[in-house]
Amino acid sequence: MNHESPSPSPSRNRRSASATPRVLYKVDEEEPPQSLYYRHDIQSAIKETKKAMRQMVDVLSSSDSALQGSSIRGLHEQAVTLSKFEPQSTRIVGLVGDSGVGKSSLINSLLDKKGLATTNGSGRACTCVVTEYHYHQEDSFVIGIEYFTLHELREQFEELLAAYRDRQTETASTTAAKRPGSENHHDSENCKDLKRKADLALDTFEACFKHNLAQNPEVLGQMSSRDALNMLMEWANEMIPLQGQLNPDIGLRETFHGVKECSERFRILTSETEELSRACRWPFIKKIQVHLKANILSKGLIIADLPGLRDRNLARVKITETYVRDICHQVFAVAEIGRAITDLSVKEILELARKTSRHNVGIICTHSEDVHASEQRNNWPKERESIDSMLSEIRHAKETEQELSDEKANWDAQGEILQEDLSIYSTLIIKREKARQAKEALEFNLRKHIITVRNHEVSKGLKAAYQDVSHERGLKSFCISNTLYWENREKPVNTSTPFLQLSGIPRLRQYCTSIVAESHLHESLQYMENQVPVFLASTQLWVDAGSGNRNAEVKQQIVDTVSTVEQRLEKLTSPVSDLTSVAEVLRTGFYEVVVSYMESRKHQWTKDAERASRGWESLYHSTYATICRNYGNFTNRKRVSYNWNEEATKSMNKQLSAKWEAFQEILQNERSHNITLIKDTFDAIDKMVKVAGEGSHPSVREPLFALASLLCQRKWIISDQIKKILDEFSDQVQRIKEDATLPVRTSIIGQLLESFYCSASLESGNGGHQIRKSIIKSAFVSELIEEHREVLYSWFCDAIKRLHKSIKAALNEQLGLIRADLNTLRDDNVIEESERDPEFRRRLESKKEKVKKKFYGIRRVVDEAVKGTSDERKQSDKSSESEESKQSDKSNESEESDESEESDEGEESDESEESDESEESDVSMDG
Repeated sequence: MNHESPSPSPSRNRRSASATPRVLYKVDEEEPPQSLYYRHDIQSAIKETKKAMRQMVDVLSSSDSALQGSSIRGLHEQAVTLSKFEPQSTRIVGLVGDSGVGKSSLINSLLDKKGLATTNGSGRACTCVVTEYHYHQEDSFVIGIEYFTLHELREQFEELLAAYRDRQTETASTTAAKRPGSENHHDSENCKDLKRKADLALDTFEACFKHNLAQNPEVLGQMSSRDALNMLMEWANEMIPLQGQLNPDIGLRETFHGVKECSERFRILTSETEELSRACRWPFIKKIQVHLKANILSKGLIIADLPGLRDRNLARVKITETYVRDICHQVFAVAEIGRAITDLSVKEILELARKTSRHNVGIICTHSEDVHASEQRNNWPKERESIDSMLSEIRHAKETEQELSDEKANWDAQGEILQEDLSIYSTLIIKREKARQAKEALEFNLRKHIITVRNHEVSKGLKAAYQDVSHERGLKSFCISNTLYWENREKPVNTSTPFLQLSGIPRLRQYCTSIVAESHLHESLQYMENQVPVFLASTQLWVDAGSGNRNAEVKQQIVDTVSTVEQRLEKLTSPVSDLTSVAEVLRTGFYEVVVSYMESRKHQWTKDAERASRGWESLYHSTYATICRNYGNFTNRKRVSYNWNEEATKSMNKQLSAKWEAFQEILQNERSHNITLIKDTFDAIDKMVKVAGEGSHPSVREPLFALASLLCQRKWIISDQIKKILDEFSDQVQRIKEDATLPVRTSIIGQLLESFYCSASLESGNGGHQIRKSIIKSAFVSELIEEHREVLYSWFCDAIKRLHKSIKAALNEQLGLIRADLNTLRDDNVIEESERDPEFRRRLESKKEKVKKKFYGIRRVVDEAVKGTSDERKQSDKSSESEESKQSDKSNESEESDESEESDEGEESDESEESDESEESDVSMDG
């Protein structure tokens, strides 16, 4: 029954509201990326294909042979594997940034785990441990720890000890020669750099050996450098049992059941301790892996928290450089939004990207909520009118709410509300609530407006500042607010959603997920286009093997055809095959084109390197020492840059450029030749098998035609695998080229010179500068270029060995599967197995035909989706080019108009610019 009741009192309103279920925002219901992989038709196709494979599992399980070592068991195992298909590929997104920019909070927001990643409030060196976040299905949190090896620790201690002692020497020198106008006086940035690195060294040594140093203070000061280093390593050896043997292979793993426990353990691993007798762990830790259940990670994403390139510990910087160059599929430099355009950490990451031709680098600006209307109305003249209008509406809404609140207060002051006044009182409460909601909506719209405009301005500024490293589709930048995200995360979904969207976190999550989507799509298409059809063809072959009564002549005809197929396929794997010898062809080509040329030019390049090193000898001793401590790379306050590695190898890299291009052409020719070889080989076999089957008895024709269909599928699988292997090798060659030509620390030249820089950095005191110059000079007049050539060729040969091994493994795997299929037709045991149970064979064939018919319908849907997306992308690219051309023309016209009207028509120009800016802002917001 329906009973009308009086308007509820405020208290009854509250009780009613509290009884309403509280629905929160769900991350797993966020809009997926605009990727073909996440389209409903593709996801449905994958789901239906797996369902069809489960049906094949059921029918194959009905045979007793499925549990025995038979060909049916092999088909059963294939069906089980196909029915459980899930994309396995992963992609790594690296977040690089200095301490204090909000990187840990960003990670918490992306993972939707409040308080998981924490930073040490002191901002000291312990915040620089590399941390990877991986997915696992359990609700627990698992921390895995990889420690530095003793060799790696020794290198770090040597570097830190040199930095600490250089500071002590420089302090004494500066005190004795500190007078205005002197070079020492003007080179103060070197002193500051020395102090920063000396502070890091002291922090690190005290964190490692606080108790030992308290008892042996002379180790860092009076003791000789080599004796001090040996003493530090003795202490490290004593700590081995406490640090899990400092062996990365041991891999310590700890499990926790909640965010708080995991976060506390993480804090202990990466923070300092006040206890004198207890050593800190962070100096010994190379990498931490955290395994947890988080929606964004379940998509195949791995998030890597990386130290900034400006970190004072160069060993950590070296790790970050490796991640950026070789490991991460996407890198984001993280900086506060107010200084993102000028942030040195961002500049260094994008400069590294430029040098290494990496286009997968973007920028994330944090604290996007830190913007105020009263300030921005002055900073944005074009937005002043809009902001003032919004502020006026908010003031009016506040006044309305206050009037209604005052009126309610008057009613409340009268005491108990009479029955006849309840309706008026309830209406008043509803009006006040609506006024409050209207005011909050206006406040939100203002906040959204100024945040959106500022985000657009910052993104536009970043693209302009770093256009030289932008990809053709533009520099990826995101403006996010961890504060907005966590302030609203636990509120009801209707309240929280607008704020969470404004925080930018869902959009960033969507983009990160899209990075994995492309690889998952490729795996899924391979699954539906190759793996399932091959399984169905193998099943058909087994069915045909037992169909009909074969006499000896029929069997011999099939066996002869099968043997011919096998002989032709074996030519692909013979020692003289072009496919198996491609690695040797490429090795020979590389030696003749690149290595031999280096051999012929090494004497001239050595002279060029020596000449460059002589030019550095006139540098002031503190600058010279600073460059040594920074491994040949330094930029002073006046923006004068030194990169000794680049200067010493400039002529070599310039002359080698054409040789690298020539080898790339050889590589591409070999790729095309071998893919064509596979296709031609299988096409010839296909033709031979069909000729053998045409006009023959059905008991011969049907199995041979089934074999031809199967081999056609195998052809595409082998071709795709070889393409993938050769493309991966091409990527390796590109990385080897970068290692050979880049001046960074992880390159060949950087590694060859590292020991010289370290030795030079250890020198101090009287005569130290001359010894330092002598060490550096010896580095560049020695066999540097020859060693560079040897290392390059060694690395290339290692890549060639991996290439040969991969091709061999792929061919053996696929040809092994083909041999199993061939045995189905010629092995009497398999034929008898197929003939033994005609009822099972009939059920299997019937189910296979139904699945095949259904599957081909699925394939048509997938093919149409893929084709449609390809056409849309082409059209989108054409539209983008057309729009860019129009925008460029408009921009040029606007600039000309501004220049001609600037003096006489300033107001009109401002209005025109305001209109243009509004259009650009709308485009950005839509995007």
